[in-house]
Amino acid sequence: MYKIGEYIMYSNSGVCKVMDICTLPHSNNETDLCYMLQPAFDSKSKIYIPVSNDKVFMRRIYTKPEVNKLIESMANLKPFWVNDKKEREFKFKETLKSHDTQNCMRILKGLYLEKQAKSADGKTLSNSDSSLFSFAEKLLFGEFAVALQLPIESITKYINTCLADV
Repeated sequence: MYKIGEYIMYSNSGVCKVMDICTLPHSNNETDLCYMLQPAFDSKSKIYIPVSNDKVFMRRIYTKPEVNKLIESMANLKPFWVNDKKEREFKFKETLKSHDTQNCMRILKGLYLEKQAKSADGKTLSNSDSSLFSFAEKLLFGEFAVALQLPIESITKYINTCLADV
């Protein structure tokens, strides 16, 4: 069970803070023990999820040393790429739903390299690739920002600095 004040990764919402553990009534006069979550980067939203729900992905966020280790591993990480646009979108979405951090980093690296290549030709990513890039970045960089206690806007610079030393 998570504790009040703890940060967790919640489904596709990303990093959330456990604000409260409360009971919510059902229509059948029973109650559920629920987490009240607040997305780390959206102070106006609240999410209520039963503590016993095992159908939705939840885990503790990585610690600062774990994040630094993940960042160090990025230099040698093989990018994930699929040439066919429709197949790429499908596979990337499925992979991101698995919540595997290494694969999320591989997708982000593949999309980043594609973005760089297109930019060199004066082009931009397709809308679907751009959306996937933003989503993967939100999940990964959001967690890194909270674990490292840095503003999310500074994570790219932090990663580049770390990788320059590798």
